[in-house]
Amino acid sequence: MRIFLSACSVAGDGYALGLGSQADKENEINTVWCGVGQVAEEVEAGGNTVSLTMESADMEFPNGGYLILADNLYGGWVPELVNVGDSLEYDETDYKWRKIANVPDITWPRGIFLGNDVILCNHRYGTVETLDLADNLHEAEQIGSGDGVNATPTLTRLSHNANGVCGQPGKRPVVTATCGGVARTVAVGKTGACSGYCSGGQLNMATGEWTTPITWTSPPDNGTSVACTYRELCYSYNGLVATVQLAGQVANAHSTSAHGCACVYAAEVAPVVLDWVETSTAGTYDEARIPRN
Repeated sequence: MRIFLSACSVAGDGYALGLGSQADKENEINTVWCGVGQVAEEVEAGGNTVSLTMESADMEFPNGGYLILADNLYGGWVPELVNVGDSLEYDETDYKWRKIANVPDITWPRGIFLGNDVILCNHRYGTVETLDLADNLHEAEQIGSGDGVNATPTLTRLSHNANGVCGQPGKRPVVTATCGGVARTVAVGKTGACSGYCSGGQLNMATGEWTTPITWTSPPDNGTSVACTYRELCYSYNGLVATVQLAGQVANAHSTSAHGCACVYAAEVAPVVLDWVETSTAGTYDEARIPRN
């Protein structure tokens, strides 16, 4: 299931979506905050990057996730009695939008009024496509070696660092070493702090440099590698303009009137039957395949 914002705020506000749970507290939500932005430069079919002017430079794009790129906003004169959220229909005889009964279908010439003479609809000349975001995974990059004595070996800067190191949930760096003949791991957190088989360590997530080398609980074995599996972020900012890397190519051209938004992705929705009760006073039933999950 992919959830995303369909349009930027018409009031100049900024908002974002993030995956959470009912147990999360506001300041402790561990998520990727997905915003929406307008295409900053025309996108050509076959391109593998998209530039978006975002409402805030702290909006994120999930590595290996999805980006919706759409041209489905329409501007036009709207009667004064129309309210935000009303369903509209376009009258091509007098070139006006008119209020209609609420309908679930927003295919042209129908739409939903967003305010400021902006209508969300499937533009008859526009396109909507779902794009895969680059994951930028780098596995087992050697960043140091053990000598069997030093518990804090020198670590080199991560080589893929142009956009910064990804600190998103499930995508954070993991460092491995062999200590006493046993494979050991250290996890790098969102802010670069290290935990696991160590007493300390700090990675600069913006540059890929080790501001504090990892101190392992016991020294890495002599002649063995210290390796890091990590991801480089799939986007970078220049002011409010985010340049987003794609895993593939854009299928269609998009003008600067289009907009893009990263998706909040949850597992595919599927029904699950945990229990069932048969209430019948007559008949014979084949219960071998009940319940059907």
